[in-house]
Amino acid sequence: MLLHQFRSRVLDRENLWWLLCEMFGPKPLYFAAADDAQTITSPHLKVGSKTSSGLCNVFIVIAILCTKANFLYSIATALASDFTADKFFPLRLTGASMRQIIQILPIQSGTTALNVFQLAIFRVFGFGDKSHLTALALPQSTPPNFNSLATTITAWGGPSNIALPVYGNFQVVKSKIPTMLTLLWEFSQALHNDYTTRKTAGAALTFASVYKSLADKRIPSLPSGGIIPWVLVSDYVEYGICLSPTAQDLAEHIMPSSKSSKGSPSGPTAGLKHAADISKEEMPKDAAALAGVLRKIMQVLMEPGKEMKTVMKLVGACEEVQGRRVSVVDVEHALCKVSRQLGMVKKVKG
Repeated sequence: MLLHQFRSRVLDRENLWWLLCEMFGPKPLYFAAADDAQTITSPHLKVGSKTSSGLCNVFIVIAILCTKANFLYSIATALASDFTADKFFPLRLTGASMRQIIQILPIQSGTTALNVFQLAIFRVFGFGDKSHLTALALPQSTPPNFNSLATTITAWGGPSNIALPVYGNFQVVKSKIPTMLTLLWEFSQALHNDYTTRKTAGAALTFASVYKSLADKRIPSLPSGGIIPWVLVSDYVEYGICLSPTAQDLAEHIMPSSKSSKGSPSGPTAGLKHAADISKEEMPKDAAALAGVLRKIMQVLMEPGKEMKTVMKLVGACEEVQGRRVSVVDVEHALCKVSRQLGMVKKVKG
């Protein structure tokens, strides 16, 4: 019924409200359906231990469907403006900025060094502001003009920094912008060459390899382990430049074991901690343990099973909105949004 209703609707603000209320309402569809009464203890969710099983159960609910009645307030806020849609929409491709990026550079545009660079400057400098995204749109017939781009970008923000509040406290240092543009272009050219070589050989670039290549450039304001490298490479996933991240990739992002990482991102970490708290389970002790939970989550999302009819319907509706299968990038995105919604609810409660 849900998917049938959704297919008859046009994707606009009113209908996104309908879908999000089904997902986040005071009596979520996940729990409202009698046929899913046993889902929370379904053997499909068992991953070998009490801790990982309990956390997996709640993680699915929290990351994809959520359960808080006061999140209706968060949905209303998400729909209030383009900016809040970018910050709070739980589906990755439904925010205003991502939709504008796809309008400027359609997903089937092809993988060129210029398009790779275009996605990078959209994500690093313009995301969260539609006028900035428009100003960053590059002509397809000429190489990027770094001086012109730097002039455009440094006109934004304060005297020394440009804040991108869509990412929380993230800021770009103006004096570093010329270096950032040069390094991003070098990265884009190398990524295009790697993509072409792999495609010719009948292979594909992995998320981890692209992420490492970006981190190895040591671009100012884009430290390894931060939010921007992850979401930028996730954009490359959307455009078919590299494969979706694995459960292990996301686990390492949330609980990095590499000494070169500058720390773990606060968004998905907070969302995961919330899942652990309401399940009264311990957090996974390390990336390997978390990866086991994430693999099981993805198994359930990809193949819910006949006894999980409501999960199947709701995941189907989310896939209909985005035009693709649910993937690990969606789990990370949803966890970040859960974290932001929790923070906003706490502010409202005082």
